[in-house]
Amino acid sequence: MTVLNQSHIIGHRGARAEAPENTLGGFRFLRDLGINKAELDIHHSADHKLMVMHDDNKLRTTGVAGDIGKTPSTDLKKLNATADFKKPWPQIEPTPELKEVLSDWDKLEHIQIEVKPMETTEARVAMAQELKKNCDDLNLQSKHAVITSSDPDFLRESIKVNAMPHGLIAWEPEKRPLETAQSIGCKLLALDHALYSKSMAKACKKANLPVSLWTVNDAKLADKMVRRGATSIITDRPQAFVNWINQKQPANDGFMQKIKPLAWLQSKITH
Repeated sequence: MTVLNQSHIIGHRGARAEAPENTLGGFRFLRDLGINKAELDIHHSADHKLMVMHDDNKLRTTGVAGDIGKTPSTDLKKLNATADFKKPWPQIEPTPELKEVLSDWDKLEHIQIEVKPMETTEARVAMAQELKKNCDDLNLQSKHAVITSSDPDFLRESIKVNAMPHGLIAWEPEKRPLETAQSIGCKLLALDHALYSKSMAKACKKANLPVSLWTVNDAKLADKMVRRGATSIITDRPQAFVNWINQKQPANDGFMQKIKPLAWLQSKITH
């Protein structure tokens, strides 16, 4: 029987392979699938707004070159962030602020807010403080939000000022991701799925540390990883996953969709 169900799915940058990434339209596409769990990326704009974009340069997604950190938020919002989406899309998608994405999402169940690595302590402190303000203003404590980063130094700075749970993003085994996450005080390990071996799964379970795997775009592999112990699966293809799950579920097994595997994670990060 299939173990993977819809409640395991976290939309990567919304639904990156199925809608323009990190856009209001993309997140709306995800919600319309009945999925209210997402991952997104943030950067500071020149006027210190938290903008939702993966790259630190806006060229790939908007077609216009320039560092986000040197561009005012008003200018970013004038650009159409669909340049990297190769399928027809019916509308212009400006680069949104974090608050625009989350204030528009009443049924949000889980959000992973990824902060990209930064070069200076000053930049890390500024980001941590601005993100703390946004978390408070948006009442993210009630939305089971997790602040994630591959930058251990940022996570340490953020934990100092923000009581929200934090998660380490990791893909290099030589950096000992589980031990590093534990030493920082993280409540989640966001792990490259290629590292989630049986031994890693066993170690994470023993450490009582939930694991979110990225980026998994094959539903059969996702099912295997959930069987192994993954708490959630981050995917570019949430619609394809939903279709696969629905095909696998017997007609009288609709209750499977109601199982909440993230309840364990939610209980851990709220206590």
